[in-house]
Amino acid sequence: MGAENLVDQTLLPTMLSRNNLTRTIMSDQEKAKDEILKRLRESMNAGKFATKTTLTKGRKMFEEALDDLEQNGVVVNLGVKRAAAFWEAQGVSGNELATKLALARLRKLGDSVVFKAISIGELKEALPGTPSSVKAAATKALDELVRSKEAITFRAGRGNYVLFRKAVLDRLGVEATQIVHPDAQRSPEQVGKIVAAIYKRISEHQRSPEIPIHELAVESNVPLQELHDWLRGECESHRAIPFKGEPTMETEESHKTALWINGQPYYLIRLETP
Repeated sequence: MGAENLVDQTLLPTMLSRNNLTRTIMSDQEKAKDEILKRLRESMNAGKFATKTTLTKGRKMFEEALDDLEQNGVVVNLGVKRAAAFWEAQGVSGNELATKLALARLRKLGDSVVFKAISIGELKEALPGTPSSVKAAATKALDELVRSKEAITFRAGRGNYVLFRKAVLDRLGVEATQIVHPDAQRSPEQVGKIVAAIYKRISEHQRSPEIPIHELAVESNVPLQELHDWLRGECESHRAIPFKGEPTMETEESHKTALWINGQPYYLIRLETP
């Protein structure tokens, strides 16, 4: 007996109808998921967290699709059930995402504030429109900013405060373009702009065209390898001149930041600024 005869021919129309219905339901669910992700990304591009109503419009199929996306780790609710705040997971856990978003919002806050210390206790209130889990991650994110030297914390009286690096540089008249976040890739042109601005300030303050490379390294906050690579390039292009200075008078820290060329350490540098 052929395989085609194993199925009762009278049942075929019903089975085919059910299969078509299943494919239609699956197709509608996938469409709902696509629409939810589209709405979510529109909110994210506007810098806003998406509410459940924004994503589902109160439609049951969309609510089921949203639940499925959340269960599979595609989206994360960073708020609470009664006040949902959705964001695309982007391949990380909810805690990691909360810290990442808190870091971005603190940097944005640091870019906007004037020269003013902010109470760490009031830091969460300085992040309006931010869901609870992201606010809770603010302290951990602040620790990362301190480690990357984008902010400093200090105690005054009975309070703990944070002061953002950009606000300090603005107060000192240093260009904001010198701020480069540690997760950003610097180009040689960016490194050059940062170093040249710091060199000019130190040179004018010391009233000397030859300045200590150690001071340039500390003040520019450029990774030492990037700084050395750029300085070597400038020396090879005859736009900078290295000097040995007095090696016996140099500190241990100065020895660590010395520029080595042809097996010789150099402790001072002169840039041919325009």
